[in-house]
Amino acid sequence: AEISFSAGTYVGNHTMYGALAMAANMPESPRAGFIHIPQATESIIDATKPSLTLLEMTEAIKRALSVCALHTSDIASNAGDTH
Repeated sequence: AEISFSAGTYVGNHTMYGALAMAANMPESPRAGFIHIPQATESIIDATKPSLTLLEMTEAIKRALSVCALHTSDIASNAGDTH
């Protein structure tokens, strides 16, 4: 996994900033985030395109949420790439 500045940038940014704005206006200001996932292998037509199986995506999201729950502060990092 890596930070990407091109994978669905407009929709991803809109979703992320909307979630952050909503969280900021809630009484306890919960943490919020956005995870971009590839198309499911089970539904992909072009095998050269990036994909994960639904089982792999489910496991990856579970692990990401577990790590978020264990760590109460975020990592300050300036990173990312365009693909």
